[in-house]
Amino acid sequence: LFRRSARLLLVAALAFLSLRALQGPRAAEDAGATTALAGLHVPARLHNFSKVASNALKEAEKLMDEFSVLEAEAVLSKALHKCEGSHSGPRGAAAAAKLREAPIFSKVSGYGTLYDSSRSSLMPS
Repeated sequence: LFRRSARLLLVAALAFLSLRALQGPRAAEDAGATTALAGLHVPARLHNFSKVASNALKEAEKLMDEFSVLEAEAVLSKALHKCEGSHSGPRGAAAAAKLREAPIFSKVSGYGTLYDSSRSSLMPS
């Protein structure tokens, strides 16, 4: 009986992890999971910086449609950090310029400026 219970528990755990893997990295991040590869350094020559930028722009657009300004700002800043990293080179700089020139970047930045300017009126007097 113990072996059968242990086997069922193992099968259930594997099924759960398989479903989480199928949902993609966003679901794993939302659940607070970390991957073993997350901390490894990936050389800049292996990064596709234009893809990093375009994915970030698409994600930011989607988040702004949901009125999630802070999350959109976080997505764009992570992409900029990756593209402007110390080992990114000219391809990373070009992708960062693409990010900064995108209309969604100025839209998110505008909301950030608006929120920062309204902060003083919300402070206790």
